[in-house]
Amino acid sequence: MKRMFAILLALMLFSAVPQFTGANDDTGWSLPVNGLETCLSFGKKETINGTPLISTYLQLRNVADIANVMELPLNLDRIQFEVVDERDKTLPQAARAYDEVSVEVGMLRMPYDSYLRLNISHRGAGVPKNQGALLDLGVSHVWMKQPQGRGADIVMVQQR
Repeated sequence: MKRMFAILLALMLFSAVPQFTGANDDTGWSLPVNGLETCLSFGKKETINGTPLISTYLQLRNVADIANVMELPLNLDRIQFEVVDERDKTLPQAARAYDEVSVEVGMLRMPYDSYLRLNISHRGAGVPKNQGALLDLGVSHVWMKQPQGRGADIVMVQQR
């Protein structure tokens, strides 16, 4: 599973105004591997304490040319991310208090010619006041975007 995501989620672009992609949009999708394409997309849905929270979506698309159901054992805790700035420098993770209860997604079943969009954002990081944005992908994957004009901006999220 880890190898599959290493191949499929190589580089995903993160911009100041995140763009959503849909099932009918072919931008940002990986090349198919065993009939599966993947894509990460981002969006700002909510602001807490004056800090926008970045929602992160893992999108899966079954493009196999066989009618069998595709089964995917999904363990989100095994996916590792890193964030880089505009100079391709890896940004350190934010040291934040963290408290979250989560459940495993488990086995996914994708019928022929199907599309699935999962919100993989977490909600355990403490949210500081009036920051540029907070990206929370789990206890060991939290990044903070500084307010405008202070520090580097997050420009890319890549799976390692």
